[in-house]
Amino acid sequence: MVYGKDTRKDIYKTNKRTQKMASGVAVQVYSPRIELNGNTYKAIDVLALSERDGNNTPYCKEERFSHDPSLSECTGFLVADDILVTAGHCLVPSNVEIKNTVTGKCSAYKWIFDYKKDTEGKIDLNTISKNNVFECAEVLYG
Repeated sequence: MVYGKDTRKDIYKTNKRTQKMASGVAVQVYSPRIELNGNTYKAIDVLALSERDGNNTPYCKEERFSHDPSLSECTGFLVADDILVTAGHCLVPSNVEIKNTVTGKCSAYKWIFDYKKDTEGKIDLNTISKNNVFECAEVLYG
């Protein structure tokens, strides 16, 4: 939900500094939704936000970006070369404290960097570079 004026922009429409910072952001994708073909992954059954049914409440079709493909469940960002920060509910069930371990959600998802529109406003979901796809090794907590 956006309150007030909507100032969001696609990354390709921002300055170089913002684009560089955005390169440290990844999206969390349920592993069966992408399949490996050689050196690239291909997304499977991708819907736009306006087509998804979150908690039985469809996303607003008139909102900006609602017709963009929506492959991810959560996002995260790098704070070190091998440490990504995300919201707790993305990897650990509610009301559970898990320290330095692999969880079911950790092993069931992959993280994709460079998930963005190109300069023509398109997201290529058929050739996601294998070099941009990572797996969770463990959940650091505390």
